[in-house]
Amino acid sequence: MLAEEDLMGNSNESFIKSESVCEDETSEKKAVSRKQFLGRLYEIPGAAISFCNDVDDEPCPPGEFEFINGYRYSPNVKVPSPESMFGCEGCHISGCHLKKPQSCSCLDDLDDKHRKFAYNKDRKVIIPPRHLIIECNRYCSCGPDCATRVVQRGRLIPLEIFKTPKKGWAVRTQRIIQRGMFIDVYRGEVIDHEEAERRGSIDHQGSVYLFDLDFFSKGEETQEFGSAYTIDARHCGNVTRFFNHSCDPNIAIWPVVGHELARTERLYELAFFAIHDIKIGEELCFNYHGEGNQKKEGQRGVICHCGSEKCTGEFFIL
Repeated sequence: MLAEEDLMGNSNESFIKSESVCEDETSEKKAVSRKQFLGRLYEIPGAAISFCNDVDDEPCPPGEFEFINGYRYSPNVKVPSPESMFGCEGCHISGCHLKKPQSCSCLDDLDDKHRKFAYNKDRKVIIPPRHLIIECNRYCSCGPDCATRVVQRGRLIPLEIFKTPKKGWAVRTQRIIQRGMFIDVYRGEVIDHEEAERRGSIDHQGSVYLFDLDFFSKGEETQEFGSAYTIDARHCGNVTRFFNHSCDPNIAIWPVVGHELARTERLYELAFFAIHDIKIGEELCFNYHGEGNQKKEGQRGVICHCGSEKCTGEFFIL
């Protein structure tokens, strides 16, 4: 018969071996998750997206998150027909004349006072945030080199997803970004207002990824509409899903029409552009509330960790 200390010794040894096996399995699973995530990053079109975590042992962002290149429409959302699109006819094949906006029929929806192109010759945005950007499209007489075609060219700036101590995952630039340069568009599943309300009520954490398409601007005025659609980037989207909030942002959003989407006040692209010069390694952040930080009905406050001198201490989500 074995002595009691022998039994205890065997038991402890078995426990240590079992614990070691569990740790090995956990490490292996994390390595597999990381490898799969990196594989998905490499498949994303455009400039490279890298990944870094120097904070903890979390291998990667949520494994179930799916990277997509365009909007994903829920069954109850009516997809605009490209047949309703139109293009400019009198513009030169080399591109629209930026100093003669009156000659481009793509801008016919704008009044004379505000009729101008959104970009300069360097393809940097020159109109204020939240104001409508109209890009030429496949039906236009101008060619692919037209300076009005910026967002449709895709992301040209290399980015890195990285882990922060307080804000979770974030994104920083791998090159200098000049003010006005295009960064990327917000992607996700397009859902209607009722579905957005339902999801926000049962998943408070996920509600931070719900982006209402509730504005549309013409000229200097932003027209507020009841949100017909919402973009949900909780489970699918692109790298912009990991952009954090800041009370002193360095990027902002512009609504964009043209290219793939027919012109409509209910469904359009959301494009991020730099509003300041941004250094290499600087995190990309935007104000989740646009120009203000006012609490709306039904919203709740979340502690803000942006760390800027202008930090208000909280931001609001559903």
